[in-house]
Amino acid sequence: MSGEELAREIRHEHEMLAALMQRLHEDMTALRSSWASARDDLRAFLNHLRRHFALEEEGGFMEDVVQRWPHAAPHVETLRAEHTQLLREAERLMETGDRVIEGQLMSTWADECLRLLSAIREHDRKENHLIQEVFCLDVGGGD
Repeated sequence: MSGEELAREIRHEHEMLAALMQRLHEDMTALRSSWASARDDLRAFLNHLRRHFALEEEGGFMEDVVQRWPHAAPHVETLRAEHTQLLREAERLMETGDRVIEGQLMSTWADECLRLLSAIREHDRKENHLIQEVFCLDVGGGD
């Protein structure tokens, strides 16, 4: 896959994740949709999240960042570790969501899902910041 194709694929996955995050947020905050719909949305989100992280890690921007700026390697490794943590939490929520019943447990589960979405937004913010630092760095001419 060429760099341009990979960038397009990552962008597409990012758009899908953003849309699913919005749906999940709506499901969890307003509980307007059915319980089954919320779990289905989380399942779809988890599948896209797995794919998105895999694209970023396998030939995606992470390798380009380290090649362009080797000093960023510790930041990239931190982001990779966050991928693992975020996926584990999403998988845990998927498993517990299958066992949750209406009421207090459902509310707790929804709160945990909202915390996960918040953590993913923060993760994306850190990735975007790193990309901007590395690829938009103005080294200047030393006037």
